[in-house]
Amino acid sequence: MAHDVIIESRTHQTFQANKLRQEEPEFTTGSKVYLSMQNLALPKGRARKLMPKFIGPYEITDVHVATSNYTLELLQELKDRRILPIFHVSLLRRHESNDDVLFLHREAKSYYDFGDDVETEWLVDEIVGHRWDGNKIEFHVRWTLGDHTWEPYAHCKELAALDKYFTLITANLRKSRAVKMLQKRLGTHISPNPNKESVRPREKAGTAPIQMSSQHQIVTSSESKHVEDRLS
Repeated sequence: MAHDVIIESRTHQTFQANKLRQEEPEFTTGSKVYLSMQNLALPKGRARKLMPKFIGPYEITDVHVATSNYTLELLQELKDRRILPIFHVSLLRRHESNDDVLFLHREAKSYYDFGDDVETEWLVDEIVGHRWDGNKIEFHVRWTLGDHTWEPYAHCKELAALDKYFTLITANLRKSRAVKMLQKRLGTHISPNPNKESVRPREKAGTAPIQMSSQHQIVTSSESKHVEDRLS
């Protein structure tokens, strides 16, 4: 009797789980997919903290229907690392090729590949905002394929996207109360290029230039630790 109850319970659990399970995507030989980095070991010296969640795209060379697995044509560097090229469908994401009709001459961006130049390691599309959590600041990062994450300053400080974001908020300094609060809390006047004068907003005709108080500083590379301490 007890054995029958256990079997009935497991059958019910399986039925409920199958109701919630989404239908697996189907890929065909020759199509391209992105590969999750969930189970991949990074090369020495590569930080995971801002690495994309997927890499690729890679071409499918074989389909294993019975096990929902797919064989991918990986980069030689991945092959040299003895990574088995067979992956379950749950680790794959469909690649949508660039539409040359709707977006003429636009180059489609792809995720980071182990074989790419180190300059393309950080595939952040742009930084679109920031927020404070007590004394710590986080930046709203948008990735090339549309993902959004909140990242601490320590993860973003070397990104070109952060320089562009600082340029934008500095140019709108007089218009944005939020930016004034940001500078007040940082205790600095942020310059996106430490080798040039700080970017100042345009002055209206007949108005005096904006004077920065003595507590505002131009952030240079030698002062980066000071800024990091203030933001950490």
